[in-house]
Amino acid sequence: MKAMLYGFRRMDFVNDDGDRVCGYSCYIGYASDGVIGQETAKQWVSSQMAKSCQWEPKVGAQLEIDFTPRGRVCAVANVEV
Repeated sequence: MKAMLYGFRRMDFVNDDGDRVCGYSCYIGYASDGVIGQETAKQWVSSQMAKSCQWEPKVGAQLEIDFTPRGRVCAVANVEV
């Protein structure tokens, strides 16, 4: 899916189970049927996923995002426009 990265928040915390959670809350926009303008959503990209995809968030970047059948991000890349 093609999307625009409108913003992100770097997250680094310890959850209730004592596990460290690192990654990015990404605020994206994308074309959607029945929507004038763009639909927006927040998607989680773990630091591990970003590293494996060699991805660094850049506000205003066009993205190509792939999802698992459960709707989780499984790949992300910046796309040259």
